[in-house]
This record gives sequence, structure tokens and C-alpha cells, in this order.
Amino acid sequence: MNNASRLLSWWLFAAVGLIAGCSGFVASYHDYQALKYSEKDQHELALAEYNKAIEINSNDRMAYNNRGNIYLKKGQYDMAIADYNQAIRIDPKYPVAYSNRGGAYIAKGQCDQGIADCNYAISLDPRFAIAYVNRAEAYYKKGQYDQAIEDCTQAISIKPNLEQAYTQRAMALSAKGKYKEALRDVEAAQRFGTEVDEKFLKKLRESAAKEK
Repeated sequence: MNNASRLLSWWLFAAVGLIAGCSGFVASYHDYQALKYSEKDQHELALAEYNKAIEINSNDRMAYNNRGNIYLKKGQYDMAIADYNQAIRIDPKYPVAYSNRGGAYIAKGQCDQGIADCNYAISLDPRFAIAYVNRAEAYYKKGQYDQAIEDCTQAISIKPNLEQAYTQRAMALSAKGKYKEALRDVEAAQRFGTEVDEKFLKKLRESAAKEK
């Protein structure tokens, strides 16, 4: 190969690398835009951005996972599960997708499948606090309140400002008639930003006042 051919080959290689890099950048841009829309509950706009990101990079595990989160918020559980499946296909060791898929199964009432997914997420990352909260929700729905409380307590020990853990534990404590402890958890969740229905809070305070 002469010098001219070598130079041409180098430029072609550099151009291909630049294009690949630009594609990744563009996909990341759409991911970022989608997150901004999602934070504002502009779900359709977020979906459109995730669709673009996936079209550019079909191996974008985060785009599939986050699009699944949008479908989950919209109550389209099967669509959410399909996206989490894709994220797991791309990265079988991605604990976030397992935990989220578990949450979708739990929302569908398939608590045992949800617990299995959360178990696996925790096995991949024992300090993944939200997986404990998701599993706690499943235990709560199954009437296994002690297990729900235990999981929420573990989540709080990992991430003390995780408001979902306090609200979920409060529900389990209330179900056991432990209204004073439930009230403390609800008030903690409020401090961390959770909006609590005033009628519910009033009723909980009344129940706590009557508790021996």
C-alpha cells in the first residue's frame, strides 16, 4: 500500500469513528431531552425522544429502561415489561431493569414474579435501595406486612432520604395498627418532599392519637 492509499484509509477510518461517535452523542442528547420531559410529566414528548434515541442506537439499554418507566407511569404495563426485557437482553446484569420490571409485574398484580425480579436485582446490587422498596410493595399487597417493613427499613438504612421507603413502610405499619410509627414515617416522607393528602394525614393522626 502506497502513502496515498494509507492516507486515504486513515481518513476513512477516522471518518467512520467520528460518525459513530456523533451517533452516540445524538442518542445521548435524545435521552437527556426525554428525561427533561419526563420530569415535567410530558410523557408523549418523552416517548418521542426515547424512540429517536433507540432508532439511533438499538443497544441503548438506558433508553429502553427509561421508556419502560414512561409506559409504567401511563399504566401500559405490558409495554413497560417489553422495554425492560430489551434492556435486560442488552445487559443481563442490569439491576435497574430487573427492579423496574419487578415493579411493572407488581402493578399488574403478579407479585410473585415481581418479587423474583427484585430478588435478582438485589443479588446483582445489594445496595440498590429502590429494589427493596419495590419488593416491599409486593409483600404489602400479599399481606406480608412484616417482610414489607423489613425491606423498607433496609432501603432506609442504605438511602436515608428515600421518601418512597417511608411511605411504603407507613402503609405496612398502618395495616398492622401501628399508627404512631406510621405517622412518623409519613412526616419523614413529607420532609423529603412527598406530598401527602391532608384528609389521609388527618385520619392517620386521629388513629395515632387513639392508639394505646
